[in-house]
Amino acid sequence: MRSSNVQQFLQAQLSGPLRGVLLLFLLLGGIGNLRGEASTSAALENALRKLVDGKPFTVGFAVKDLVSGEELSVGADQPFRAGAMVRLPLLVELYRRAAAHEFSLDEARELPDAARSVRGGILRLMHGDTFRMSLRDYALFMIVLNDPTATRYIADLVGMERTSEAMKQLGSPEFQCVRRGRDRVSAEATPISVVRLLERIHSGSVIDHATSVEILAVLANERVGLHRMSVPRGVEYAGISSGPIPGRRCEAGVVFLPGRPYVFCGFVSRNDRDGMMKRQRGGLPEEDRILAEAMRLVHEHFSGLSGIAP
Repeated sequence: MRSSNVQQFLQAQLSGPLRGVLLLFLLLGGIGNLRGEASTSAALENALRKLVDGKPFTVGFAVKDLVSGEELSVGADQPFRAGAMVRLPLLVELYRRAAAHEFSLDEARELPDAARSVRGGILRLMHGDTFRMSLRDYALFMIVLNDPTATRYIADLVGMERTSEAMKQLGSPEFQCVRRGRDRVSAEATPISVVRLLERIHSGSVIDHATSVEILAVLANERVGLHRMSVPRGVEYAGISSGPIPGRRCEAGVVFLPGRPYVFCGFVSRNDRDGMMKRQRGGLPEEDRILAEAMRLVHEHFSGLSGIAP
């Protein structure tokens, strides 16, 4: 779907956040189905727990039903190293500050040498004296390409401490930005803190409806994460992925399933060093398979509630 179409879709989804859907749900006898939904929710939680039975992994899963408001969680209050998920609070803070007229997202800016990362990416190769790009485009490089230089530039612009403070104000105090060494921008978070931040973006309460639509439109460009690939074609998605990291994986996003949209966040962390070494030697990354199966189970659950075949 093109970016303009994604924004039109999101505008429709966020108008009067799901009030009509919830009202219809209640009028059609949703209250009478709550007991059945509770039993299926319990079954989902049990299935998620069993994914790592007897395996050397720590997992954290958090799910929010955007119709009923129900939260499901498995280890969702545990803190995890979130790595490249730091891009989500940085994106939110960038758009928050732009909405407050501290700067313009369309202003073309040079890339300062201080922001160039030694950790790969495309932007570090650009010539500083000839290269200029809008903040909106720096944000796209950060989210879509996971470019370390774009991430570092935006982190320097909005400030890591100020971004962490903003997460507290938005109800996700466990989602904190951290620097690891001189060149690496990272984060620590609990799964539930990520879900609640995405829920606030979806509801339009980060700043306003228009800002939320813009943030979700940027996140809708994510195309390489496990979550994006696990959502059936035709179902819109806006989210973020940590990318492949030896021994760890995390994914989070809003799935706009017709009639039953939901938010999911999953962290999987391997506890044994031998497993990490196997992956580095080309072994199958089991953490990816666990997370992909968790996302399949969650989507199957919500598809059943919506009456749509997964």
